[in-house]
Amino acid sequence: MILLTWSFIIPKINETLEAKQVLEADKEKLVRLQRKLDDLEGLNEAELQETTKISLRAISTDKNFIEALGTIGKIANDKGLAIESFNVSPGELAITEGGNISYKLTVVGSLDGVSGFLSEINKAVPIITIVGNLSLSIGGGESMTIDLQAENYFLPLPKTIGKIDSPVPKLTEDEEKALSSIQNFTFLPYEAFPSTGGRENPFSF
Repeated sequence: MILLTWSFIIPKINETLEAKQVLEADKEKLVRLQRKLDDLEGLNEAELQETTKISLRAISTDKNFIEALGTIGKIANDKGLAIESFNVSPGELAITEGGNISYKLTVVGSLDGVSGFLSEINKAVPIITIVGNLSLSIGGGESMTIDLQAENYFLPLPKTIGKIDSPVPKLTEDEEKALSSIQNFTFLPYEAFPSTGGRENPFSF
């Protein structure tokens, strides 16, 4: 009888221990969920929406080179410049991770116009960076020609958001500084590619 009774007691003890472990794990998960809920309730929804809008304008989620091309064309037009040639290398349009799109262009205009163009490019969104060395040549009168290379960037949205009880991700100090800088950049809406001095097809893909 003792052996028979003990054979029933041992499984019950094991079940009790397992249930206690599950209960402790659930308690810890509940604490994490409550902490996450408190963090989420402390966030400003309107501010998050504005931050998201700015971020998506600065860095595209796909290879949207048309928007960067339009931005470059509008800045050139506003500064009285003509884009004599334009070449873009987007690579394969299907993306699985972030990267950049490369551009090569030749711009013609006055010294003031070219200086203003280079200055505005560095303050516009989507973010466009001048890379490599500039090639400059002086023409007749005040006309000058500049050959340059530029890049803009893309980063697909994450496909997962982590476990439900994982901590709310926080921006690092460097990310906060980058976001603060981007908020001062200029978004230049455009309707069509501006004229570039009568060339029938100023852009070469």
